[in-house]
Amino acid sequence: MLSSETRHIAKYESGFSGTTDNQHAENVPVTFTSYLPNILSDGESGGALDVQDSVSNANRIVLRSPAGVWSAIGTGAVGGNVYAIAQGLNGIYYIGGDFTSFGGVANTRAIVQYNPVTATISAMGTGGTTAGDTVNDIQIAPNGDVWIIGALTNVGGVAAADYVARWDGSAWNGVGVPTAIPVLAAPLQSCFDLNGNFYYPTWTNTTIRKWDAVGLAWSTIGNITVGTGARSIIRAPSGNLTAGGSIAIISAVAVTSAANYNVSTGVWTAVAGTAASPILAIVYGANGMLYAGLTAMSDSVLGMNNGTQWVKLGNLNLGGGAGSAAGIAAQVNGPGIYVTGDFTTTNGVTLPDSVALWTGGAFVPLDVDLPGTATVYALRTFRDGSIAVGFSTSGTATAAGTATITNPGTARSFPTIVLNGPSSATGRIYSIINTTTGRAIYLNLTLNAGETARLVFTPDNISFTSDFVGNIASTIMQGSSTADFFLQPGANSITMLSASSTVTATIYYRPGYVSLDDAP
Repeated sequence: MLSSETRHIAKYESGFSGTTDNQHAENVPVTFTSYLPNILSDGESGGALDVQDSVSNANRIVLRSPAGVWSAIGTGAVGGNVYAIAQGLNGIYYIGGDFTSFGGVANTRAIVQYNPVTATISAMGTGGTTAGDTVNDIQIAPNGDVWIIGALTNVGGVAAADYVARWDGSAWNGVGVPTAIPVLAAPLQSCFDLNGNFYYPTWTNTTIRKWDAVGLAWSTIGNITVGTGARSIIRAPSGNLTAGGSIAIISAVAVTSAANYNVSTGVWTAVAGTAASPILAIVYGANGMLYAGLTAMSDSVLGMNNGTQWVKLGNLNLGGGAGSAAGIAAQVNGPGIYVTGDFTTTNGVTLPDSVALWTGGAFVPLDVDLPGTATVYALRTFRDGSIAVGFSTSGTATAAGTATITNPGTARSFPTIVLNGPSSATGRIYSIINTTTGRAIYLNLTLNAGETARLVFTPDNISFTSDFVGNIASTIMQGSSTADFFLQPGANSITMLSASSTVTATIYYRPGYVSLDDAP
């Protein structure tokens, strides 16, 4: 039996029209329309949000869990950067770069493996064995073997394991006699085709090489006669390949930075449209479109090729000048495209660090501020929704704080979030994300000391206001879930990133119930 008052959100439609069928009473068939077809508690619940957390040992790599919690991987990398991250078929994370050791574990120069289930860091044989060894990319073969490319010599002590090496789960193996890769302090992109053949770019050596999985032999599929070379070669959704870099002529075919390769016919064709040179990284999104980090004279941009032309999606700037799009990655379980590099703003919006998510309509920040002024080289999203970020600096990161807000109802509840400005000066608010539901609010909002902002998400009265300036809807960035930011029944993991630790945030909501029988 219902023992407490409930609230019904509805708008009057009709009924008080003066219909009289006798002299003593009026027939009043009142009609209401409910825009929230749930029953709400008449009382409010709420809780405090954690506005930021510190992550120590954020040394060249950090990890974000599916719940939005950032952490270090052991004590991270020492003596160099992380350029490449991959997940094996066995769920193991593989991490490569030019670091001299990782996590304090012996024999982890340039390459290491991490088990996310047991949080164990371990060497892969004796790993890189030569000073200056660099892993620029890691790819997982169809059989689960781990292939690495880079300026490598005698990986694992194997004399033939130069430039390209294969880890079979217990030992390193050479792969024929590959073409050399010069030392490059940046990622490269290699790939397997659907038949298990392996391809890699040699950058300034101006060739693209193929390992025939059947014939067990190397061949050259592309000679770049005009241009510095290819930085990337990836598999397209069609099963064919796409290459990007500083390329004007490849195998006698004129192109503008990007080219397609037909694996059946061996023919190169130009990617339609004109792209700035060089292309530093490329990826296909969930929509089948080709995205590229493009470098121009005055700025770096993210571009999308729609099959007929390149479309500029935005500027990536470093202070007053050009930044660099060092890497690019598609979300495994979502439509977004992550761009990494050494930029500090995207389309005029300041970021906490040099990584941004393109949502399809806008750049939004990743909820972590890495140590110092970091160049972000690598980002991978894993099958469970985790994210790993590889970069150039060491120290303590400032990451989104996490709070668990439990909705005791049986239906969605739409909250109000109250933000109070810092104790002094100003505080930038970057994001508020419900990682349980996947709903996110991205903000370009700076609060003054003493200022209060209210973000109201109830469907009949969505509003974003400040007691200093009034309407602040313009600070809610495109790509935010303004129309359906809700708490689901049960526990909700809410993350928030503020640049100031003295900003406070409180969430209020009325628990919702599917029916009166569910209400307490």
